[in-house]
Amino acid sequence: MTRFLILMIAVSCTAIRSNGQYIEVPTQIQFGDMTLNITNDGRRKLQEEVEIITKSSAHFQRKVDLANQYFPIIERVFREYGIPDDIKYLVIQESALIPDAVSSSQAVGYWQFKDYTAMEVGLRVDQQVDERMSITASSIGAARYMKKNNLFFNNWLYAVQAYQMGPGGAMKVLDKKYYGAKKMDINANTYWYVLKFLAHKIAYESAVGLAPPSIELYEYMDGTNMTLRDIARETGVSEEALEPYNKWLKRGKVPDDKTYAVIIPAAGPVDDRIVSRPDPAKTEKISWASPSVPEFDELNEAGSFPIIEKHRTYTDENPIYKINNKPAIIAQDGDRLTTLADRGTISMDKLLKYNEITTSHKVKSGDIYYLKNKKNKARVHYHVLQENETLWGVSQKYGVKLGQIKTKNRITEKKGPEVKPGLVLWMRFVRKEDIKPEYRNIESIGKPPVIKDKQAKIENPNTEINEVIEPEPAVAQVQPAKDGLKYAEENTEPPIALSDSITNLPPVEQPSETLSTIPAETEPFQFQKTEKWIVHEVRKGETLSSISRLYEVKVMDIVEWNNLKINEALSIGQKLRIQSWEPNTTIIPEQENKNSQDTVIYYTVQKGEGLFKISRDFEVTIKELMEWNDKEDFELKEGEILKIIKR
Repeated sequence: MTRFLILMIAVSCTAIRSNGQYIEVPTQIQFGDMTLNITNDGRRKLQEEVEIITKSSAHFQRKVDLANQYFPIIERVFREYGIPDDIKYLVIQESALIPDAVSSSQAVGYWQFKDYTAMEVGLRVDQQVDERMSITASSIGAARYMKKNNLFFNNWLYAVQAYQMGPGGAMKVLDKKYYGAKKMDINANTYWYVLKFLAHKIAYESAVGLAPPSIELYEYMDGTNMTLRDIARETGVSEEALEPYNKWLKRGKVPDDKTYAVIIPAAGPVDDRIVSRPDPAKTEKISWASPSVPEFDELNEAGSFPIIEKHRTYTDENPIYKINNKPAIIAQDGDRLTTLADRGTISMDKLLKYNEITTSHKVKSGDIYYLKNKKNKARVHYHVLQENETLWGVSQKYGVKLGQIKTKNRITEKKGPEVKPGLVLWMRFVRKEDIKPEYRNIESIGKPPVIKDKQAKIENPNTEINEVIEPEPAVAQVQPAKDGLKYAEENTEPPIALSDSITNLPPVEQPSETLSTIPAETEPFQFQKTEKWIVHEVRKGETLSSISRLYEVKVMDIVEWNNLKINEALSIGQKLRIQSWEPNTTIIPEQENKNSQDTVIYYTVQKGEGLFKISRDFEVTIKELMEWNDKEDFELKEGEILKIIKR
């Protein structure tokens, strides 16, 4: 009997049944570069969480199926950013891999970003695009956020906790002795969010990847200026099938401000699919991703590029061309970058950006320089690299971004095909990993381009486009914060316990009118809002988001008031101007206070206001506000009436 009871207790404490298999909570797990030892009470707590996760076999399996689809994309992003693969299980906890999931705090998407947080990690959020609902973009945002968090702690488990609390909040509660730790104990007192995450890791890592997904997801990078309907026609996947995976594109065409990944669902290998399937008997058998390089004669059309025409603004004094349908100029003898920028009437920064060059670039007569962003793909599928031809030269020839050419051909600093004459460059689609790079014998692929004039057949002397020297890649110059760190956005509401130290911030301007005391016999009076400014000095761990919540103002207002950029890192000691207001206030004396020096104010809560802002405006404490109004929590509603006693 005793042995039976021991056995039953052991089973109930260490394993549960899911999909016919037991998932056992171990005494030790590996997480990233860390070893986590799980205490007995920690195992019991984790077991409870795992049991909740796997309680419904059908629900659990649905999430496993989604993970099998989405994880390859997340894994690729995390590898590129150096994020531990284990953190991918957090996406299940955050959103259950529902693209348009919205939390009670208005966090949205796969990785549950608030709008200002998303913008701070480089995501676009507006009426046309919401990248929080893009698995590729939001995973990049999550990777950036995690990486910045780990700069503070050098502890990936702490970085996970900071994902929920924000780095500032995490710093207040985390034990500094574990900064940089490679071993930690997990017990019942471990932060709930971390325990829940570890339970997700334990539950799903034993089930995900056991079978191939029924639907594979591919990232399509060539959708610029195309609608989902256009992409459906090009890929052969119905628009209805595309929509659930691409809710980030809220309307219109895929923008051209950067490269966006359109997710293409495919039931089976992409190589076996065709462009469109209206009638299988009549459809040409062409693979969507063009997996094989065509015969050499199909490359001949590359010889007609670049397509050069005179721009509508062309003059002999200022020859502006339309090259590959983009405004551009052709360098002449004696030209420098400054003269090119002047002739194109654009700034030097834009000239460098549009042409992917640096200030050290050497201008050669005959080089093409674009006055607008180049395209993401060429009108031809392939180009054979010629003698003395560079990738940058090819990008200028076709008006295609250099980074896109490298992406399509899987060329990175560490790996990729050898870039040498004869390499067949993919110019329209991404070469699949299982298709080996191909090299051809170099042959002439066409006549030199001729500059066309629609009014008359005129040949310009600069018809032959010289080869160019590929410049060093441009490196963004980033000003580090004073302590060498950048601060990530906090992901959730800050702790309620707020510091009183900000009350000593010096005002920039005194308010033009202050709240006055009204005698008891005075009729109720409505004050107007009066503008005032205060100065906030940035402390370690603070971000635009945490500061906005501290003063209960909008992130974008702080950005505008201080002429900042949304993704600009704050420095310790940096001073920010914050606009504040005297409140709209109704003062109504109470009968019981007629013989008192106190004045009782009944204040109507405005939209977005919290106890901290109101306590600051009226120079009272949060504790007093809660006592005067018999409040048991910190929640306020718009229109709520608060009693305030002014002494």
